[in-house]
Amino acid sequence: MSNDIRRLNDYHPSELTWEEVREHIAMSNSELVNMVDQLKPNKKLTIIKARYPYGAKIINQGVLQLPTFNGELISLNESKISQQLKNKLSYSPIPLALSINKGCEVYLENSENTIPLNLLPPNNLFGLFETVATMCNITTKPIWSVLSGARSLFMLPKISDQVGYSRIRRKLDVSLNTPQSLKEHFNVFQAIYDNSSSKKDWYCDIIFFTNDWFRQDTTNSRWLVFYNYLFKLANAQRIRSPYNVDNMALIYSLWENFLFTISSRNLKPRPYIVNTIKYLIEIAVGMRPGFCTIENEQNFAPCELLQDTYINIYGLKKYAPTLFFPQYLSKDNNIKSVYYSLSHPILLEGIPKSRGKQDIISDMREIKYLLNILSVAVKNDKINLPNQRNLLDNIKYDFFHNGIDIFNEIRSSKEVLLFDPNLTSYNYKKFSHKEFCSTSPFFSGCISISIDSSKQTL
Repeated sequence: MSNDIRRLNDYHPSELTWEEVREHIAMSNSELVNMVDQLKPNKKLTIIKARYPYGAKIINQGVLQLPTFNGELISLNESKISQQLKNKLSYSPIPLALSINKGCEVYLENSENTIPLNLLPPNNLFGLFETVATMCNITTKPIWSVLSGARSLFMLPKISDQVGYSRIRRKLDVSLNTPQSLKEHFNVFQAIYDNSSSKKDWYCDIIFFTNDWFRQDTTNSRWLVFYNYLFKLANAQRIRSPYNVDNMALIYSLWENFLFTISSRNLKPRPYIVNTIKYLIEIAVGMRPGFCTIENEQNFAPCELLQDTYINIYGLKKYAPTLFFPQYLSKDNNIKSVYYSLSHPILLEGIPKSRGKQDIISDMREIKYLLNILSVAVKNDKINLPNQRNLLDNIKYDFFHNGIDIFNEIRSSKEVLLFDPNLTSYNYKKFSHKEFCSTSPFFSGCISISIDSSKQTL
């Protein structure tokens, strides 16, 4: 096979035919391959392939970035990009793309936070919404970013030992800042990867469909079927999006009823508490991700490299190097429990200043009380909206903390494995001699959102 993707060592974009990439997609996205095969694409219908290292921004706040020969990323708008390549990929703000071998994360950034939107497994399309909108002559201005691998991952054990990082700095000859919070883990992980001798073992190959794929005769039945397929996929993506009008209408109606219910009791929770409860409900109905362990984690980050570094160089002795990733609650993907932490907030509406453990416990008690009010109101039909009971009645919230609750309303985080053995079932047989870190900073004010198997599932 010409231009063997597995052996192409440079990062610079290359132009390929469908036949040259087909077999890399066929095993895990046979539906797309079957659709394209029906078109019998000629060699003029090309694909642009680019290779990205871990942590590279493929899309930077709505703008496509391409790698140079040395792996440097430059915007599609820059003069260094040839006009021919610009013409092929500028038909949409985000051209239709697919990751061949690794996963990507879609996320938003603001001055305070990184907000995960979706973790895309290998061989999943992105840029669908923007491409379909362009085909309909609709202008879009996306603001999200897409990263090669996971952006929002973190390690559960506390990894802020200065001596451990001195060892890493000497071994890898790298300048590293010791992370002070879970949010800072990514930058450290990326620096370890960038300075590792095994860096080239993890990369993300992305293919981009060029403009000619979307300039075909729509009276041709084969192309009409293909375009219809893209529209259906885009619609499915729209339905899942938290910005979908239907989802927003549902949450708005529920929220108005909930606020009326608590105000009728003369309850006046702080805006942060209200925003957190809203986010927890959005997690429950599948509109926002929580965090959990995942299968095939190597698809989303150089996990083996990172875990080996922290065990054999940093000196992580007692605890397993468990990694958490953003994930949606879904029975279809066997993700029946995800977690949200008041110590690791990912709210769009802003986050509070650092709070002590007793303040976090107080916040958890208030959230637990208000969620119970909501649950009772739904069960008693005081909040009566279509499908609302089905969406919320099968959801269970459990509250954990890595400190002591003198009122025994919040469970000890040492009990979390009793509720969710999956936390140690994925990828961690090799760490069976080490403990699961139930004392993690993440478990300081942690809420589990689960599908209650004793009731109707989502």
